[in-house]
Amino acid sequence: MTWTAQGPVVFWRHVFGQNIRDFALADLAGGKVHRVTDDDWQIDGCPHHGGGIATDSRGNLHLVWFTAGKKRQGVFYRRLAGATFLADGKLDGFASMSPSRALGQAASQPSHPSVVASGERVLLTWREFDGEHYSVWAMLSRDGGEQWAAPIRLAETRGAADYAVPAIDPMRAVVVWNTADEGLRVLPLEAAP
Repeated sequence: MTWTAQGPVVFWRHVFGQNIRDFALADLAGGKVHRVTDDDWQIDGCPHHGGGIATDSRGNLHLVWFTAGKKRQGVFYRRLAGATFLADGKLDGFASMSPSRALGQAASQPSHPSVVASGERVLLTWREFDGEHYSVWAMLSRDGGEQWAAPIRLAETRGAADYAVPAIDPMRAVVVWNTADEGLRVLPLEAAP
């Protein structure tokens, strides 16, 4: 869930048609459900791999998710710009929807993405596993998701590892990561502002 100028908007894995588990978005004012991914992941079950959503100061919505769909597999990012709302506050649609952007290397099993925003800065994180090491990755945009810095690997571990949790404010960006071997760490992005 995230807050827009018109109120809260939720993002979840919805069941479309015959067990297609793509993501949907809706406002809490009772607006219609908007399908915002088109991965065509048909599965008779409930994937335990959610998505994330954040709002920047321009009102853009930033989405991250995992899919094992027919059209694409892995972790992805998408920006929804120009959200339009009806007079009663219900979400009506979007002026533009960016293409799905793959995050991470498929061979390293990218998983569990997260997104946060502050002003026009947007921070994406995800975890990878290469068969021996878990690693935590991040990407930063300073212009509302129009352009992105190259992905950076912040840390790795050989032991068990939790999911990365990003945090951002006007002065800095950090990723919090807990691992069995190293414990809880706060990993700064050096050139965040």
